[in-house]
Amino acid sequence: AVVSTQSTGESAHSTTDQVIRRMLIAEDMVLEQKTVPIGVLLVIFESRPDALPQVAALSIASGNGLMLKGGKEAWHTNRVLFGLVQRALEEFCPPTAIQLITSREEVSDLLSMNQFIDLVIPRGSSQLVKSIQEAAGSIPVLGHAEGICHVYVDGECDPEKARRI
Repeated sequence: AVVSTQSTGESAHSTTDQVIRRMLIAEDMVLEQKTVPIGVLLVIFESRPDALPQVAALSIASGNGLMLKGGKEAWHTNRVLFGLVQRALEEFCPPTAIQLITSREEVSDLLSMNQFIDLVIPRGSSQLVKSIQEAAGSIPVLGHAEGICHVYVDGECDPEKARRI
């Protein structure tokens, strides 16, 4: 995870401020479509600590600041993963570019700070997404309708039983 996150940090310099399309729309007037960061993301995820390094890598690669809030069930794991991510990215961005939020109260406070948070991304149950959308006020929320449930099925498992899960 550390090596992969480091290579993502290295790519951050080449993924932002890139011209995707350029079009002459009038004499001496050129319209450009460029890749730019969104700003500061607040990503709230439930008990899926694997989301932490993935989201951190994508955020830094796209030039965004990041605040992460994981589920309380994975608090210790999230803290360890956060430390690894910070160590991996220390030569590519300031340590404050990624922050770990530890309480629901902090999330509530942050959701009232639309001048500092540019996008909220809740990842989890429909109830989590709905509650964040209601609390976010004027901050845009990138929600989803339904989540994906991953299930590992051993090769010796009865396929019919697995389908019912």
